[in-house]
Amino acid sequence: MIGSTATLAIAASRARALWLPACALVFLSVAAGAGSNILQTSSVRIVSNVVFTALVAIAVAYLNGRAMRNDPFAAVEEAAPLFGRQWARANAIFPTAVVLLCSAAQYAVPLWLRDHAALTFFAINAIAALTALPIALSVPLRSQWNGVLYAALSIVGALFCTAFGAAMLQATRNGAIAVSASAGLALILVFLALRQYGEALARYDPVPRVT
Repeated sequence: MIGSTATLAIAASRARALWLPACALVFLSVAAGAGSNILQTSSVRIVSNVVFTALVAIAVAYLNGRAMRNDPFAAVEEAAPLFGRQWARANAIFPTAVVLLCSAAQYAVPLWLRDHAALTFFAINAIAALTALPIALSVPLRSQWNGVLYAALSIVGALFCTAFGAAMLQATRNGAIAVSASAGLALILVFLALRQYGEALARYDPVPRVT
């Protein structure tokens, strides 16, 4: 019960700090999704949407990390009765909601037009977003070049899950199987990424050292 209260308090703290840039990213995602419709090739359109989704995940992760450093509440988060993996989940709740909203916003126009294929591609794009975010959350906690590496890995992870889902769709012509296959791969990557993020958080000190 205490752990759940601490988790919700951390998530609410992130929401208060990030709601305005989150709204801006959602509106930008609508514009990006509408703009991608001018691309003639569907495969290029899908890849561009996934890369944009991964970039949104990196931006949200960076903003989330900045909120951790600047929010006075963050200085006492280490005292919360949470293990590293629980702290990682608490920090990921609001960013996860943001990237899912942005993913849905990208496909808002095709879904509104009742494009049935768009539903499958939206699901794969949402899975890519959920894959990219846990990897990207480690970016603000790493040194400069390691942060760049994790940002690149988040894009690669998103593209990998998308490529696997697209390959299964091509092979089976079944959207449900393609989405399930992409989700299965994503679960493995997300589990590994959250472990890394939890370990990084366990070593993180929000109070700058005085030298």
